[in-house]
Amino acid sequence: MSTPDSSLPPLLSRVLHFTQALANHASEGMTRCSSEEIDARLQVCQQCPAFTGSHCRECGCACSAQSKFFNKLAWRSETCPLGRWPVEE
Repeated sequence: MSTPDSSLPPLLSRVLHFTQALANHASEGMTRCSSEEIDARLQVCQQCPAFTGSHCRECGCACSAQSKFFNKLAWRSETCPLGRWPVEE
């Protein structure tokens, strides 16, 4: 059994943040980013000191190049909590 990453926000904070992000995503029509936009956002995250290699330490969200449902980088409605993206296309 793995232990939680202590560098991430507490679980309750991450759940609340995800719930708000999901509500924003739904209210915006669940619009997704292109693979190129996801890659651009991920490149910004990879240069950020808050990036663990898989998650953001600021909000706790998973960040990857995959266009999956739980990937905040794929949701057009979302922005970086530190204001680093969306990246202008």
